[in-house]
Amino acid sequence: MVNEATRPLQAILKQVRELHAAIDKAKANIATLANMPGLAAATGETKALAAEWRNVAKAAASASRSIGAASKRSLTGPGAAGVAEAEHLASAWERIAAASRDARPLGATQGRSD
Repeated sequence: MVNEATRPLQAILKQVRELHAAIDKAKANIATLANMPGLAAATGETKALAAEWRNVAKAAASASRSIGAASKRSLTGPGAAGVAEAEHLASAWERIAAASRDARPLGATQGRSD
């Protein structure tokens, strides 16, 4: 019975060794990817870009609220409150413009000029 099981067990052992070799190779490849400086930089830039777009979204929401409030006030006629709201609206749009200028396009790198 032992002799009958030896060949299949040897074949299984060979396959297990091949699998371990493939796993070791995959681990080495993953380690190489993790150590790539460009990947870390791209990840950091993506996070920074996401943060900038959150700022743009906040400014856009503020501008939208200001537009809504200004349009409601404009129905009642011009006055000091309407002027103040228009000034608030203008500053909200200025914040959107500034945030858009500061946000880098996807794929742009900080400190590099291509």
